[in-house]
Amino acid sequence: MAESAPTIGDRDGGVALRLGRRCRLAASILLVVGAVLLLVAALTNWGLIPAVLAVFGGALVLGAVPLARRASLWTATRQSPLPPPLSLATARPAVTGGSASLPRTATVGPSRPLSPGRPGAPVSRRLGAAVVPVLVDDGPAPGGGALIVHARGDAEALADGDVVRVLAVGQRGPVMADAASMGLDHVEKPVTTGRFVLIRDTDGQVFLATTRLTDTW
Repeated sequence: MAESAPTIGDRDGGVALRLGRRCRLAASILLVVGAVLLLVAALTNWGLIPAVLAVFGGALVLGAVPLARRASLWTATRQSPLPPPLSLATARPAVTGGSASLPRTATVGPSRPLSPGRPGAPVSRRLGAAVVPVLVDDGPAPGGGALIVHARGDAEALADGDVVRVLAVGQRGPVMADAASMGLDHVEKPVTTGRFVLIRDTDGQVFLATTRLTDTW
């Protein structure tokens, strides 16, 4: 019986699973608290306080929506098949609207902690993100030349000089396409903001990165 192809989640050190759970938990808390506030406002004689509760409750419910979508995105990323090395990439990836985003290779520089902890601080993050310089072979660099890379649970990290493939993360997970082999007449401009998958082909390890500070809480 043939083994199933590895997924992003098999090689990312548990990052996508951790981020998905975190976003799902936050969305659930906001939804429950918002629903309670709306219920209290609905069962109370209308006035200033019920109106304020209704506004806050509605805001919390609306705030749960993007978090739930982000949780679904990380789940889709975790479940996506690990793209083969460029020299072996023969399968046709999915595209939308007749266009494609080509994978690019890049060299990373020395990383530094996103939020360096202070010695003796009462609270310290066990898994802190790092800012990593990214120099692509051609075209505009994602994040203006640096990405925020999420820390893996196994302490594996990118090292200065590592060569990686950079894949943008779309609404349904990583997007990789070979426009020439698919006969496409349009290739999207390189994505420079959002979320990215960095694949180190020397050992097949995956690192998830972002340009958004809201992804790092």
